[in-house]
Amino acid sequence: HYISKTMDAWGPILDAKGIQRISYTEAELVTFRKKVAGPAAEAWIADNSAKGIPAQELYDLMMATLAQ
Repeated sequence: HYISKTMDAWGPILDAKGIQRISYTEAELVTFRKKVAGPAAEAWIADNSAKGIPAQELYDLMMATLAQ
């Protein structure tokens, strides 16, 4: 699992440096996606589509890959 492997490696370093870890609830993540990530993604897709880049397809592929 990515998170456990990452935190096993980096957790002690974060602790040693006094870096505070934070977590978000699923509800907070949904709000963030709607208010920030969604509009940013839409702008990126529009800007890059105007440049002739298959932005929507790239975005959809990235989101599908992340979901796996």
